[in-house]
Amino acid sequence: MEIKEYKYGDVRVYAGAISQEGRQKREQERMAETAMLKQILGEGVTLEHDEKGKPYLRGSETNISISHSNHVLCFALSESEPAGIDVEELHPRLERVSSMFLKPDELALLQGEGIPALAVCWSAKEAVYKLAGEAAGAMAEHVELDIQGVRNALKGNGESFAATVRGERYRLTIIELNEEYEIVLACKYITK
Repeated sequence: MEIKEYKYGDVRVYAGAISQEGRQKREQERMAETAMLKQILGEGVTLEHDEKGKPYLRGSETNISISHSNHVLCFALSESEPAGIDVEELHPRLERVSSMFLKPDELALLQGEGIPALAVCWSAKEAVYKLAGEAAGAMAEHVELDIQGVRNALKGNGESFAATVRGERYRLTIIELNEEYEIVLACKYITK
């Protein structure tokens, strides 16, 4: 399996193509997760999920976040602070469901930006939700995005933008944006 690797400070992001044909989609995702983790981390690390479904690596202190979207599998691995990752296919259905994950003021500011902007916003909120957990509450309602920051980030990969959940700030980075999908990484803002 060919795997792309990206590094952002302490966080390593890995993305690879996966096959999802037939009705055993979830089983194929699990097999791909196992194979990709073995390729990245070697033997001796087992992917498990806690009672709430959050992934963790048994036998390792490494933090992990996982995302799939059709034919792409992503991991975010970090030795210190947890991170959240999300990958989303650029698909026209995002226009139909945008009001489910964006507030009216966010939608208004994104007017005319197109499907890539909607995909980035979906992934940003999803990545923050994974990172913040239950504190995020309803994704559309409680995860507030800096829409101007999203618009600026769409102009070039690597730009960061912000999200806020109940007073906590998160830094989001577009890892990859191409004609098929995009990947967004969320990390908590650390102020010292």
